[in-house]
Amino acid sequence: MQILRVPPYDSMVLKLEEPIEILQDYLYRIYAVDMADSSEIILTSRELESTSPYTFATLPAVTISEINVSDLSKYDTSYKLITKTLSIKYFVNWNTSEMRNTLLSWKQAVDAYKQSNGDPVLLSELEDIENSDEYIEAKEYWEFALEWINTDSNYMFLNEQYFDVVRPYINSNNKGNTASEIAAYASNEELARAIIDSVCDVEFYYKKKVIQTTGQGLDYLPIWVDAKKVLKVYENNVLLYDADDLENSVSAFEIIPDGSAITMTFNDAINRDESARILLPSSPTDITELDYSARGFPKTWDYTVVLEVGYNKVPADIVRATELLIHDIDCGKLDYYKRYIGAYNTDQFRIQFDKTVFDGTGNLIVDKILDKYRKPIEFVGVL
Repeated sequence: MQILRVPPYDSMVLKLEEPIEILQDYLYRIYAVDMADSSEIILTSRELESTSPYTFATLPAVTISEINVSDLSKYDTSYKLITKTLSIKYFVNWNTSEMRNTLLSWKQAVDAYKQSNGDPVLLSELEDIENSDEYIEAKEYWEFALEWINTDSNYMFLNEQYFDVVRPYINSNNKGNTASEIAAYASNEELARAIIDSVCDVEFYYKKKVIQTTGQGLDYLPIWVDAKKVLKVYENNVLLYDADDLENSVSAFEIIPDGSAITMTFNDAINRDESARILLPSSPTDITELDYSARGFPKTWDYTVVLEVGYNKVPADIVRATELLIHDIDCGKLDYYKRYIGAYNTDQFRIQFDKTVFDGTGNLIVDKILDKYRKPIEFVGVL
């Protein structure tokens, strides 16, 4: 299942292959789990209609066939859709219970006291209710009910589904006047995009990437991807930096200008270590204490880094190449056998194809555009 991520994002609606059925008197939460780093977001949920202790509405059964996923519009990635439910059948009789009547009596006493402009008799009655065992028990029960309902661990797994959110190389909404024209163009765009992705060594999406590595005793932590932003940094499984929670972050990190590493952020002048310092063993006869400890990323320490990688915007030449391929697909011009024939014998219909017949897209102009995104070295150590 694939959702194309194009503006307007608020139109992104996921139509479920298997509708989700929630039984009567059940709360639910639907999570989207990012398969890249296992982060999750609640897409939709059904809570109690009121958190007031005086009402506890009985909920009807519902069937969910589509979900708005516009909150997931930033990254191109795969998601796991998890539905969890929670039965509230133990609390549906609350409206007729004595505990609820006790709290209701307290509310009525509060309202009466407020309207009386401080009547000492009503105040005394209110204090008597608050100090009664019945009121304390009812209040504790209601607080327990709300805590139990709002605890994720109490929600039971119902089902899971999978879908992808991807950015098309061309916005099909601008390529047609009718729904059928837009759908046809979108279908051809998906095929053209798949062809380009199979030919190029890179994909032109914007994704999350998780890197697990170890420190080398430097002020730099090398990375080997086209990173645009540091999202999170874990050191020995401890969260040091979260771009969405800077106030609680221990340190700040940034990508160096050439994009080859990340480093800690400093506002003042600093002479960074580009190589690991020599660690000298101490001796009982040493009269001074020498500090050769590494500063940034200590050697052998474990680091997990979550990055934004890829292309913020699809390159203009890739957009043009996609348009050419879509035109060929729409017009039926992807005739590989006509473009790569090396020899042809009409006597016995002997045809010899060039070895590059399956190396390109079927369009020589598109192949030339894509050459700059293909790596010439296929195997390490072989030129």
